[in-house]
Amino acid sequence: QLPAVFAGGLHPYVIEYFAGDPPRLSPGLRLLLCEQQPMFHGQALVAELEAFAHALAGQSELLPAAVVLRGEAGSGRRFLLSCLARQLGCTLLEADGSAWVEPQDVLVAARLYGALVCAADNADARAEVRALAGEVPLALYLAGPEETPDTGAVSVLARTVPPLTAAQRRIAAAALLGAQGPAWEPLLALYRPGS
Repeated sequence: QLPAVFAGGLHPYVIEYFAGDPPRLSPGLRLLLCEQQPMFHGQALVAELEAFAHALAGQSELLPAAVVLRGEAGSGRRFLLSCLARQLGCTLLEADGSAWVEPQDVLVAARLYGALVCAADNADARAEVRALAGEVPLALYLAGPEETPDTGAVSVLARTVPPLTAAQRRIAAAALLGAQGPAWEPLLALYRPGS
């Protein structure tokens, strides 16, 4: 069901895909390939999200569905959703709300690159992804600690991601930066992963 026709021809994303070119997505869209990375927190949460996604299979009355991850900026929400996408064999297509993206562009990119669609933590991105309710079986949303955005979904799993502890931040930063020793301690204490 790939909507490939665009103004009388093939959609530009389809042409680039078959030409083997790297994706040049519309402003406001970001494709994350979700490579294997060390996890320093959230393993149980990702397992719960994966079980929710698998429980939707063959259950059309539960669709469309949404996952909402609440938390502070830097708590690792986006990272955990990318881990979920990887576990499900997908990529992650994020609408960041920086520019309006036509729903057809989002659908074509998601289907072409086997992506789960994710809304960044802002009203514009949420509106773009909510407009796809019924077109994508599972949408992902980032939200602030006290928010549960209107997703338009039949089934919603909302969870809060606690902030990383200082010890978790130091371990993560040391592993990612290869940093060790007392000279790195001030930098490691400040490290916060992307939200």
